[in-house]
Amino acid sequence: MAENSLQLVDRVVSIMGFLSEKQEAIGVSEIARSVELSKATVHRILNTLLGYSLVLKNERGQYQIGPGVLLWANSYRKRSGLSAVSAPFLKELLAFTEETIHLFIFENGEGYYLERVESPQPLITRSAVGSKLPLHSSSAGKAILAALPLDVFNEFMEKIEFTPRTPNSITDKEVLRDQIAKWRKLGYSEEIEENEPGIRCVGAAICDSKGYPIGAISVSAPAFRFDDEKSALVGRKLREVTAAISAKFGA
Repeated sequence: MAENSLQLVDRVVSIMGFLSEKQEAIGVSEIARSVELSKATVHRILNTLLGYSLVLKNERGQYQIGPGVLLWANSYRKRSGLSAVSAPFLKELLAFTEETIHLFIFENGEGYYLERVESPQPLITRSAVGSKLPLHSSSAGKAILAALPLDVFNEFMEKIEFTPRTPNSITDKEVLRDQIAKWRKLGYSEEIEENEPGIRCVGAAICDSKGYPIGAISVSAPAFRFDDEKSALVGRKLREVTAAISAKFGA
């Protein structure tokens, strides 16, 4: 019985995880195919989730993530404290850069998108609050890696499996090590179309009283309007802002 319950939980998480990555409503057949379950099983689970508003169903019988998940998301944000402390600083960054700002949290060796502050200028990215942050191909991820103690960073490098996200993604350990050494000295990191085509980002880590990274902030913009000069300017501002936030956590 316990094993069946765990199997059900695994199926629910798989379905919710798949839906969370989609910007549009999806039919049962595509969901079932993607999570490798029968249509009957997926349909039964979705009907249960509907009752809790964890998914929504449109007139064409397609499903998407529902507002019920916001209760859990808000609870997590309140518990972490990072969102509340960072909020005024994110507004300051938006006014300074006029570009899209992301806040990330780093826990148990994984980074996650925690907040997104939209730019007044158009920007289309794949980022979604709650999704996992790729540490080796994103500016925020690299900033976190640069802030890790050397022994923890070396352990990460031993286990890393490079998954290229664009043709510009780094797939060589020594290249990544050299980059991290550079970002460690600068106090902020950069990536140019490594995580998403056409997008350039700058990131800096937020640390606790022990100097350990608990999160990061990144600024994202289309590469054509984010040249080297602007990237360096934003990087220095980010370094200043994340240092101020880190001070709130005792750094």
